[in-house]
Formats: sequence, structure tokens, C-alpha cells
Amino acid sequence: MGKEIKLNTITWLALVLLIVVSTLFSENGIENSYIIISSLAVVKFLSVMFQFVEAKHAHLVWKIVSVTFVLVYVIGIIILY
Repeated sequence: MGKEIKLNTITWLALVLLIVVSTLFSENGIENSYIIISSLAVVKFLSVMFQFVEAKHAHLVWKIVSVTFVLVYVIGIIILY
């Protein structure tokens, strides 16, 4: 149980750090910051999905659905810009 709490804490701190980095990139006005912000959003989604929603213990179908959702999101971002 202690190992899981430690891993959850590390994941949570990493998520907070990614949120701060995303905010800094969005406020700087860099021309292609949407690529970095979208990449960080994908990392945040996957870390929440597999750590806190515990999709890592789920059936293979749910893992495939999660990764497919991420791929559709990334392809959509690429097409829009």
C-alpha cells in the first residue's frame, strides 16, 4: 500500500508541474506553443488514465480505446493547424 501512495504522490506532483509548464507556455505567446501544450495534455491524460483511473489493470479493450482517443486527439490537432 505504501508503494502505491508514493507512486500516486509522484504522479500528482508531476501533473502539477505539467500544469505549471503548460500555463507558462500559454502565457509566453510562442508561435508554436500549441504543439507543446497539446503534448503535455496527452501526457497528463495518459498519466491520469493509467495511474488514477487504474486502466493499467483494465481489460485490453479499454487500453486500446484510451490510446485510440489520444491518437484521434493528436491527429485532430495536427489537422487543425
